[in-house]
This record gives sequence, structure tokens and C-alpha cells, in this order.
Amino acid sequence: MNRYYQKITYLRWAYDLTLKAYGGLVGMAAWLGHPKALALVLGRQETMQRLEILGRTQADPPPATVWFHAASVGEWEQAKPLMQAWRIQHPKDRIVLSLYSPSAYRPGLNAAPADLCLMMLADHREQAEFWLDVLRPYRVFFVKYEYWYHHIRAVQRRKIPLVMVCARLHAHSGVFKPWFRPLWQEMARDITMFAVQDQGTHALLTGLGFHRVQWVGDTRYDRVLELSQAPFENSVLESFTEGLHAQNGRITRPVLVAGSTWDADHRLLVQALQAQRLSALNNPAALVWKLVLVPHEWNEEHRKSLHQMLRNHGSSLKVLFYSEVYEDRSLLVDAQEADVLVVDQTGLLSRMYRMGKAAWIGGGFGAGIHNILEAAVYGLPVAFGPRYQTFPEAVTLVEERMAFPINAQGKQGVMDLLAFLQKAGAYTPDLHQQIKDRIAAESGAVQRILDLTPNSND
Repeated sequence: MNRYYQKITYLRWAYDLTLKAYGGLVGMAAWLGHPKALALVLGRQETMQRLEILGRTQADPPPATVWFHAASVGEWEQAKPLMQAWRIQHPKDRIVLSLYSPSAYRPGLNAAPADLCLMMLADHREQAEFWLDVLRPYRVFFVKYEYWYHHIRAVQRRKIPLVMVCARLHAHSGVFKPWFRPLWQEMARDITMFAVQDQGTHALLTGLGFHRVQWVGDTRYDRVLELSQAPFENSVLESFTEGLHAQNGRITRPVLVAGSTWDADHRLLVQALQAQRLSALNNPAALVWKLVLVPHEWNEEHRKSLHQMLRNHGSSLKVLFYSEVYEDRSLLVDAQEADVLVVDQTGLLSRMYRMGKAAWIGGGFGAGIHNILEAAVYGLPVAFGPRYQTFPEAVTLVEERMAFPINAQGKQGVMDLLAFLQKAGAYTPDLHQQIKDRIAAESGAVQRILDLTPNSND
């Protein structure tokens, strides 16, 4: 055995050992009651049982199957428009969706257009082979960052075309760590196509000697355009935004929609609204914004934390919770006069942005901002915290002065946010249309991917 293959063998052994150790730790955490670990363990057990039943009961040969894999909700959103387009082009195919995140798996179980949603099994060779033995896909799509060594190698051994959809890499990506890079190169060299979402990834891969690389863009642009064109009616939101226009057509109380927010976002937003409301007491003509607040996570603990923060920083603000108004329609009248509407239900955010004049995107004071395209597609100027540089769509919109980072918290952050609101309040229909046009210009990734993908399942 030459030195290269000896190194690969050692690294593969270390990789397998690490995964087994990680699995043991997850199992222990699940036994101790850690909710995410428990959800992961139970989800994989459920998937194994479903695959075993499917292997015994499905027809032989099984229906023509195409397999999409996404890590979590964000990558799933990138997969959705491609899955939908595939359904239109191949209506008889069985579409299988696999997810890694337990929080995405449960909502995905009954989500169209997937015929079958499964939790991704651990990256062990025997489980990867079992997966393919049962499903027998003729085409495979992995989304963005998903490099599962044994699953990808199993696909390659069976000569199934595999496309990396919206692939995105940079020089400091985890796949280039010394301990993993040789394994990544081994699996990457036989990937049918890297359909990359940005020119930086294209340059990086071609510079490494990969030839099957094609820029396609980001399918999220297709996804948000589709969502923005779907009809949406919501009596709670309509009541909250009712009467915002004076008789002369001037918006007197515009709406700021804050999506996927965390505690740091909540404090800044509420302090800014409180300060604005107090200053408006001496200026009746001033704009006083209303806030739709959609937290990223919601449970009883988060509810209590938000209640405490509102008491501390927003005592003069009238706050309503979406679920309370939804359950008691007599509160719809109160919604018209409320300053803050806290949305404590999931699945509404992407469509709620259409009710706003501007948007705040949460996460920028933490690990990084969430999806800004869902807001920008409606022509909204967007603001967010300082951690946005790893999101090319945000960088582009900032450069084109369609998005505005708020780099500080405390008093300076409040002042900067108030300045953003003043600027956003002056946005004309033409400026809103410019943002819409910018988003629309980036669409078309789905069709470009389909054009790269053979239609035959032979």
C-alpha cells in the first residue's frame, strides 16, 4: 500500500472512530433527557424502522426515486423549489427528502412535494449501503455544505449521478481541515457536478483542479419569489396594520417586521421603539413605528424571558401576543392600537414580511443573520446586527445600500436603528421596486440546475 492510500485508510479509521464516539455521547445525552439529543436518537430509530418496513413491502423494482438531502431548515428551503420543479417534470417519481436536524425532520414528515421524509442515518458505511439498498435512487442531490463521506462514497460506488446543489465553500471551510481534506478530495473527485451558488466557490473549486463546476446561483431567490406571489390573508395582521394611513395617504404608523429574532435583537428593538414613542410626545407629526416580532425559537422559557424584557425596557408599549388574538377575536380591536405584536406561532414569517415597510433580521448579534431574502423580495429595506459577512446576499445588498448593518448595541445601537427607521420611512415606491427588481434578477437557479441534470432514469 502506497503512502497516500495508507494515509486515507488511517484517516477513514479515525473518522469512523470519531463518529462512533460522537454517537455514544449523543446516546448518553439522550438518556439523560437532553431534548435535541433525544430527538436525534428517536428520529434515527424511527427512520430505521420505516426503511426496514419499506424494504419488505415495496414493489420490486421500487418506483423511480430521486433523493434530496438537506441539513436543516435553511438548506431545505433551498431544496424546495428544485423538488417542486422536479415533481412537475417527473410526476411519477418518488421524491425522498432526508434531513439531519431533528427540528426540521418533524415538520418535514408531511411536507410536499416529498413523498417520503426521513432523518439522515449516521454516516457509517453499513447504514449508507442499507439506505441505498432500500431506496435505490437513480439521482441524488445534496444541498450546500453536506459532505457525508460514507453516504457519498456509497452513491459513487453504484454510479448514481450526484449533484451538489447550491454548493458553497471558502478557504476556511471545515472540509479543508488537515484531518478531513484527503477524505473530502477522495469523495469530491467523483461528484457528478458542483452546482455552485457564488463565484467565489467556483473560483476555489476550479483552482483546485475540479472541472465539473457550474455557477447556477441560489435557489432561495426562486423560493422567496414563489412565496411572495402566493395569496395570504390573516385577520390578526390585518387588524394590527389597519388604519395606518392618514387621509392624505401618508403612513403615520409604519410596520417594522422583525423576523427570527433573539434576546439581543429584542432588547435593541424594544428600546428603539420606546425611545421613538417618547420623543414623539413632543412631535405629533413624527412617525411612530409598530413592531411585528417573530422570535426564532418559542417555548415557555422564551415567553417568560420576553415578558421580563418588555417590562424592563418597553413598559409604555402596548403588547399583544398573536395566539391570544387568534383565539379571542374580540381582541382584534385592541390589535389596531397595539404597538407590538409578538408572533408566537410558526410558519408565518415569510408571508408576514409583506405587511411591513421595513424589516429587521435577527441573529446578527449571535452566530449570524437569518434569511434576509424573505423580506427583501417585498422591496423592504432590511437592517441586522454585525455578523452578516458570510452571507453573500447580505453583503451585496449592503454594498448597494438596500440593507443596513447595525454594529452596536446599547445607546449607540438604538440611535443607529432609529436612523435606519427614519431612512426607511422615507422610502418611495420606486426605491422599494429597486429592491424587488434586484432580488428578481438573481432568480433562475432552479432551471439552470435542471438544465445540468439528465432527464433519463435509465
